[in-house]
Amino acid sequence: MMDMAAITLTLADGQPLPWPLTIRESKRAKHVTLKVTVTAEIEVVVPLGFDRYRLPDIISARYD
Repeated sequence: MMDMAAITLTLADGQPLPWPLTIRESKRAKHVTLKVTVTAEIEVVVPLGFDRYRLPDIISARYD
């Protein structure tokens, strides 16, 4: 499993994400899924073997 400390997750404008973020690998996942919890935390579910260096672009694209 990749160390997420090596990846800086920022928005398209270069600002860091303003919320706590958890990344979870799933054997059943076919696509990247973003889930927002009641406590305003974001859980990102990725398929096994997903290239996590692609996450900043995916999260920025879905941020609105």
